[in-house]
Amino acid sequence: MDSTSSTPVKNSVPPPAAKHAAPAAPAAPASVPQPKTSKSKSALSLPKLEKRAKAPKAPKAAKAPKTAKPSKAAKGFKLQRSRTAPAIAPTAPVVEAPVAAAAPIATQAAPVAEAALISAPPVGETVEAFEAAPKRARGRALTLDADLSLPSTRELVLMVAYIVGYVALAAWGMQLADGNGITPWYPAVGLAVGAATLGGSRWVAPTFIGAVFAALLDGGTMAASIVLAVLIAVGYTAAGVQLSRVTNAHRPLTRVTDAWWFIGLAIVGAPLAVSTLAVGYFTVFEGSPANAYASMVRTFVLGDALGVA
Repeated sequence: MDSTSSTPVKNSVPPPAAKHAAPAAPAAPASVPQPKTSKSKSALSLPKLEKRAKAPKAPKAAKAPKTAKPSKAAKGFKLQRSRTAPAIAPTAPVVEAPVAAAAPIATQAAPVAEAALISAPPVGETVEAFEAAPKRARGRALTLDADLSLPSTRELVLMVAYIVGYVALAAWGMQLADGNGITPWYPAVGLAVGAATLGGSRWVAPTFIGAVFAALLDGGTMAASIVLAVLIAVGYTAAGVQLSRVTNAHRPLTRVTDAWWFIGLAIVGAPLAVSTLAVGYFTVFEGSPANAYASMVRTFVLGDALGVA
């Protein structure tokens, strides 16, 4: 067996290819960081590209300008109006029906309207019902129109009877008159207040006529009789009309306030006003003694107050 085929030989010459090998590259320093490489647009994922491709947001709408705040007076008016205004019930929505569907309804409503016209009361009955209604239900304006209208035959008869009764009551009261022609009891003015309270201001004319006749029958002059009649008619008719407005004429004196109104208007207010003016006229133009003015006014007020009560 040859000994040179498997055993290396010491100090042998290297092969020629080993002599021409490239030198080893120097190692990079460990402390220098490597720069990061940026990703290109082509490297972005598909979901991110879709988000960027979305449409731009719409611009925000401009805010409405702020309105001026209402003042305290306006707030108070609005609150007062909301308290006093009546509640309005909600109305049902209006639905326009076709013309073809409305025609049968109109045909059915025609006989109903005709029957209503036939069954309506005559005009005379309507007027009588209006006159019989309470004055509070008619209103002040309608009451004024009714008072200015011409009286009926029945009312004329009542007015004539009223004048006769006024003259009779005045003559009865004047039997107690003193030397100055003033009586401590005059029931005729009570009749005037009652007529004005129940019948309204149209009774001012009968009261005036009755007062003129009563004063002339008592021996007064024409001028003095007319002045006294005007004062009595205007004063006590106004008291009666005002009393009918503040109280219930069909059920008088059913409340305590009605009694106070009656005392203030008919027993104190009207007699005091009429007596002051009447006695002043008698003192200035008819020769009544001036020193007896106070006693005459006192007797006049007492007589009319007792006559009304």
